Amino acid sequence: MNPSNPAGENAAAGGTVAVRDVIVVGAGIGGLATAVLLARKGWRPLVLEAHDKAGGLASSWTRRIRTTGGGTTGGDFIFSTGVQDISGLSGHCALAVLLENSPFKNDLRWLPTRQRHITDDLVFDVPDGWDALVEKLAATFPADAAGIRALFAELNTLLDALRLDTCRLLEGGGNAGAGAGAAGSVAGGTAVPHETYLAFLRRHVADPRFEALLTNICRYVTDAPETLPLRRALPLFGYYHDRAFYPAGGVRQLADTLAREITALGGEVRFRSPVVKIFSPAPPAAGTAGAATVLLADGSRLAARAVVADTNAETLFRELLAAPPPAPPEPPPLPPVFRARLAARAPGPSALLLNAALDFVPDLPEHTFVTTGDFHCALANPSRNDPALAPRGAAVFSVLTLVSAADAARWLALTGDAYRDAKRDAARRLLAAAARALPDISRHILHSETATPRTFARFARTLRGMIYGHAATEWAPQSETPFPWLFLAGADTGPGAGVEAAAVSGFNAARHAAEFLAS
Repeated sequence: MNPSNPAGENAAAGGTVAVRDVIVVGAGIGGLATAVLLARKGWRPLVLEAHDKAGGLASSWTRRIRTTGGGTTGGDFIFSTGVQDISGLSGHCALAVLLENSPFKNDLRWLPTRQRHITDDLVFDVPDGWDALVEKLAATFPADAAGIRALFAELNTLLDALRLDTCRLLEGGGNAGAGAGAAGSVAGGTAVPHETYLAFLRRHVADPRFEALLTNICRYVTDAPETLPLRRALPLFGYYHDRAFYPAGGVRQLADTLAREITALGGEVRFRSPVVKIFSPAPPAAGTAGAATVLLADGSRLAARAVVADTNAETLFRELLAAPPPAPPEPPPLPPVFRARLAARAPGPSALLLNAALDFVPDLPEHTFVTTGDFHCALANPSRNDPALAPRGAAVFSVLTLVSAADAARWLALTGDAYRDAKRDAARRLLAAAARALPDISRHILHSETATPRTFARFARTLRGMIYGHAATEWAPQSETPFPWLFLAGADTGPGAGVEAAAVSGFNAARHAAEFLAS
């Protein structure tokens, strides 16, 4: 804690401007985790969020649906922005540790989720437990049973090593995700093979049906599984190693719980506060010596000794960051190698997402992955174990498919009738795929909304509509930046995409920011 500054603000030079300890830009899980951890150390973070809700892409919203008869369904439907299950809630995983030390942890009720995979010639229900999964796969593909057991034994070793790396981070050493972000790197003393995920599968099992089944796992994070490095696929098996869960009441419950703790510890979370510029610390004569200045869309300015940005690095360094006045509001120069790495990164996928209110609760697992030819989608049926998401006898249901960066660019270029026609066609394709698992789904829809790459770019404020940051094959920055007062958190950093990885990024950013603040 900073005992001389219990309010979390400092008098700047001349005593005319209040300088906060730290401002966190963005209330995604990475930014909120950073703020919670800094608040626990005695600093008083201010979180600025452009939207009226916390969570970023791990959020949810409510719709009151009116039927064609003009009435209502008798209650509200709670839809998700996309995240439908969360791993990393057991043992020494970052999210588990983050919540274990929260006084509000009992506000969250975690519901286990189940999976079904439907391919062109197979329906596979994932059993509970790692060993049960291995044995069911061995029984389904008996000719490759030995290879399947060997594959999962190696995965188990690598996952244990990854968890050990995370434990070391939580104890205060290293960057979690830094090792996992380098090909052929060492996790917990165990070398991660320098190969793609598909090459890893093929090294153990030859059956193309097995490959199709196990490739579905990767479609959480990439539209190009053939290029996905094993190091990036590895954390996805946490859904099977440690199980996956959904917070009762909607996925935003996690973000709201973190926001409550920040406030309880003396910090603040402000909504509808979009940041348009982050000015580097001013020179000593400027009256805010040693402080960065954050400019909001309403024209107000805030100062802080440190800034943590839960946003895309490209957006941060090309659009938000600027030299202090009176210099022109242009980004300060970056080190050549860092600048070149940022410029060379390929964008990651966006998505098409259809959210629907149904007039019944489908008899499907919470998650069903469907492959029809070369079309892949994920169905979410959270009302199966969380009836509070919809009125009695009704359900929320979603269909999501990833969209390549090239296709996302085409979506972003569409306007007017061309955009509306493409959106309707996308909804029809999503529903046709969902009918593989739920025939006649269209007859049961009370209301539906379709999100496109343009939707994610506009409402989630993601660069090019990306939902997982840049491509999983690309270099990713760590929490430290070329500027000692500026730090990164979220999906665009080394740990990668997903709620658990975002929590890891929060530990990284909070540790480095705390060291800077204490210096």
